[in-house]
Amino acid sequence: MTPPPKLMYARTFEISACHFNGTATYDRYQEALAGGPSAAKLLRAVLADCHGHNFVIDVTVRGHAVQRTGELHAYLVSDAELEQVVREWDRTNLSVHPDFVSRRARATTEMMAAILAEKLATHFGARLEWEVRVHETRDIAATARRSA
Repeated sequence: MTPPPKLMYARTFEISACHFNGTATYDRYQEALAGGPSAAKLLRAVLADCHGHNFVIDVTVRGHAVQRTGELHAYLVSDAELEQVVREWDRTNLSVHPDFVSRRARATTEMMAAILAEKLATHFGARLEWEVRVHETRDIAATARRSA
């Protein structure tokens, strides 16, 4: 029996997100959330040290078509599910997003690519290969590859 064909699916997303410029800003942010007499001053300092980007994210997935009940299914992933995973970062502060906080990771372009590739591999399972390229600007991008 011949193996099912290997397929590739690629999709480009655009998201807008912000992040803190420095690691000390996250500490000030946590302190501001706790309240107290200096919370407003701390929050102003946090906002002054935050900036955003319009990121372009290229996602490529490779894998074999799935054989089910005698039919060959040519899709690799649900487009709606893929969009939901990527768009979770849209219009958010990545520095305080659980994906970055739980890993104690700074919200850099490199970490965005690595974390998103890991999330996709975990979410969609072991049979697929992922490549995520995050463009911060036209000239700055980072790529991560991951297999579950």
